[in-house]
Amino acid sequence: MKKLALTIDFLLKNTPTSIKSKSKDYEAILKKSNGINWIYNVGDYIVRVKIPTISKMILKKLSEKEVKKLLSIKNRNVLVSCTCNFWKYNGPDFNAATNNYSERFLSDLSDPQVRDPQHKKIICKHVYATLKKLKQDLIN
Repeated sequence: MKKLALTIDFLLKNTPTSIKSKSKDYEAILKKSNGINWIYNVGDYIVRVKIPTISKMILKKLSEKEVKKLLSIKNRNVLVSCTCNFWKYNGPDFNAATNNYSERFLSDLSDPQVRDPQHKKIICKHVYATLKKLKQDLIN
C-alpha cells in the first residue's frame, strides 16, 4: 500500500472538539528524533510521527519557489500512530490506514461500525497533543 499521508494542519483542524479538549491534560515529551521520525511519550503511550521524504525526482521538476513551499512544515505530510486503546479500537487506526496517514498498523483494521460509524475520529488525544507540540517546535 502506498502511503500518501495528510498534513499536520489538516489533522489538527479536522479532529473532533471532544478529542481536542481532552488533549489539554496531556504533555508530549520527545523521546527520540532523527529529523524524519519522532517518538513521543504522552501519558502511558507512545506516539510516532514520520515526515516522509520527498523524491529527488519530484524536487528536480519543481521551481525553487515550489520546492520552498513544499518543504515548509505547514505543507508537509505526516504519518502517525499511537499505542493507546482508543487509537486501536475506536477508529483512528482504521481511518489512518484507509486514508494513508498511518505510521504503522496497531489493530486488525476492522471498520469501527459501532464506535465510529461516520469515520470522524481521525486521531486520538495523544496524537493531537503531539502534533501541536511538534508543529510548535518545528516552526519556532
